[in-house]
Amino acid sequence: NIPHNYVASSQCPQNFQRFVLQAFGSEYFELVQAIFSMYLDSTAPYGYFVHIMGKSGSGKGTLLRLLASLFNADNVMATGSFDELSQTDKRHQLLTGKRLCYFPDVQGFQGGLTSFYELIDNGMLSGRALHSSDGYVKRWNVRFALASVSHLGIENSGTGWDRRVIPLPTKPRSGAIDTKLFEKLSDEKAQIISLAMSMNRDRRDYLSQNYSNEYAGNRALKFKSASYSET
Repeated sequence: NIPHNYVASSQCPQNFQRFVLQAFGSEYFELVQAIFSMYLDSTAPYGYFVHIMGKSGSGKGTLLRLLASLFNADNVMATGSFDELSQTDKRHQLLTGKRLCYFPDVQGFQGGLTSFYELIDNGMLSGRALHSSDGYVKRWNVRFALASVSHLGIENSGTGWDRRVIPLPTKPRSGAIDTKLFEKLSDEKAQIISLAMSMNRDRRDYLSQNYSNEYAGNRALKFKSASYSET
């Protein structure tokens, strides 16, 4: 599902490095590498998703679009509703054949996330073609990512969201906008993939599961996010 060549022993490409440092900061560089590895490597454990949070124009959309562009276009879906994923016919329509589903702009209070959590964990969930009387049950093998401008209100966040989410905050935008940035990053796709796949898997899995132990900023962010949610 990834139509790009692997470049052995590839170093971090210049434009990608500059973008990550400007948009997220040096303290998050290794976490960003781990996140890309988690999405690209089919052997990475399920059960986690990234939530990029920041002001408009700070880089969250660029990161999501870059991640999506690393896959074959037929294997990517963008949606704006968690509710659609709770419906058997919508799961069939949206997720069949997909490897990445992302939410580019989530807003407000979100509830009814049981099916979303099961999909994050890659558990068994049903599907059904529209107007068909026959359904089926399978593992969907889809990973999820989302972005929002501000903190979200999450129903019962302590029972599902908090232990699965990897929050990734952006820095305030500074300097002039580089209108060619995505084009520059697109030219580095093979090197970005190779950098992600070269990461030690144990380290990647540790960061995915224990990010708050590594980053004081994430501990504060997670605490603040919880204050917006029903726990």
